Order: sequence, then C-alpha cells, then structure tokens
Amino acid sequence: MDTATPSRDPVERLSQLAADVESFSHDADDAFGAIAEALHLIADELGALRNPQ
Repeated sequence: MDTATPSRDPVERLSQLAADVESFSHDADDAFGAIAEALHLIADELGALRNPQ
C-alpha cells in the first residue's frame, strides 16, 4: 500500500484504492480482483462525468 500523502481528489483516491485492492488480490482470492475492477470502473465513470467530451 502506498504511504504517500493521499490525494484530496476523489477520482484519484478511488484509483489509488483500486490499485491497493488489486495488489492485495495477488495474495488473496478473486473477490479482491472483482472489487478492484469495480473501483476502477467507478473512478472511470466519475472522471468521465467530471470531464465530459
């Protein structure tokens, strides 16, 4: 897990959380991988809402 100062940006925080959960999934069962994938999707959707193209 990253020990750097966490970002205040919710999309960046979700992305970092997803990356952290993803790193745990290599040591645990596939449930963590599914959670990480869901967090990545949520972060992507929030980012798209923030910056519509």
